[in-house]
Amino acid sequence: MYVITTRLLATGCGVSPVAQDLLRESLRQATRTGGSGLEHAWLRSDQEGVSLVLFLVSGCLADAEDTAFVTISRILDTQGEFAGWTLAHQSADLIVLALDAMMFRPPPRTDLR
Repeated sequence: MYVITTRLLATGCGVSPVAQDLLRESLRQATRTGGSGLEHAWLRSDQEGVSLVLFLVSGCLADAEDTAFVTISRILDTQGEFAGWTLAHQSADLIVLALDAMMFRPPPRTDLR
């Protein structure tokens, strides 16, 4: 599981309740789409845009980042309510990678032989 954070910037007078609901529903549809890898999404809006946290199941970080980018880009490109919105920032939570390494690394040897 990879955690990707994304920041979308709105145009004009900020984020309308309609746009926020449409984004939420578009993300729900993406989670139902087979093969997308998107398991869960969290969002919070403010006057400038929307912050997203995407939880993706993927074989590697690069694939998770690509999936997040394609999913968000598709929503912004196909929904008229998001005309002019921009993807301002996207990054991976690298703590997940460190936890994976700790959990799946062989345990240290305790014998001194």
